[in-house]
Amino acid sequence: MLAAEAFERNRAVEAADTRRALTSLTQQIAEHTGAQKKQNQLAEDSLRRWRKLAVVAGLLCTVGAAVGSTLLSDQEVASTVWVHWLHLREPWDTPQQGAAHAGP
Repeated sequence: MLAAEAFERNRAVEAADTRRALTSLTQQIAEHTGAQKKQNQLAEDSLRRWRKLAVVAGLLCTVGAAVGSTLLSDQEVASTVWVHWLHLREPWDTPQQGAAHAGP
């Protein structure tokens, strides 16, 4: 009988050890899963911020291009930009090299 009791006691201890190991493993998996979820959430938030920034930059570039092309299509505004602000010669006033040599 003593051998049977010792055997049962050993089985009970092994079962308790197995339960403790499984509980510990379950806690580790839950912690890891929670950490992964938190990392994914942080990465998603960062991506969302970059997307918003890209949309705003795209809109600003589009509006800037529209305004610039509209303003620069006007000869007077283009002259003001080239001569008065940039202190350059107007590109359309430069003599054409082919035109200087053309003639009878």
